[in-house]
Amino acid sequence: SLEIAGGTISGNKATNGGGVYYRGNSEMRVLGGAGINQNTATDGGGIYVDESSLLRVSDGSITGNTVTGNGGGVFNAGTFIISGNVDISGNQKGNADNNVYLPTNKYITITGELTGGKIGVTTEATPDSSSYVRIATGNKNYADPEKFQYENDETSVSAITSRSGSTATLVVCK
Repeated sequence: SLEIAGGTISGNKATNGGGVYYRGNSEMRVLGGAGINQNTATDGGGIYVDESSLLRVSDGSITGNTVTGNGGGVFNAGTFIISGNVDISGNQKGNADNNVYLPTNKYITITGELTGGKIGVTTEATPDSSSYVRIATGNKNYADPEKFQYENDETSVSAITSRSGSTATLVVCK
């Protein structure tokens, strides 16, 4: 596993993962106020998470990164878990906000209260009149739709609560 606890990764360029390309059957943790800022890539300007990997961000910033493809801040092809003071903002594709990119059937897991600002999400799959797209899931006390912004368009983020009432799934739907 890899842990980034404090410090800054900035000014890097790559095809995938301008700041960090994380691959492997293990976990990468960003905490301690670590910053992944001002990096450039085709996909995953700040962090590119490979399909077999897990990224856990609990206190840190992924800001000001740029891409020509997807995922200005984070390209999540794996598992992405967030909690705490997380700042994923100001990441762009061209002149458009592009903070977290979620390929089809990928989403964010929320494991604790989010105390940072809104997190922008762009999805590969888009909702239509007969289907919704899941962007996040977690304990209903922490999965707050107000903490997320859907960047594909102006569709608002909604919460669906489980039958037991303990879990909420954040979705975008038409």
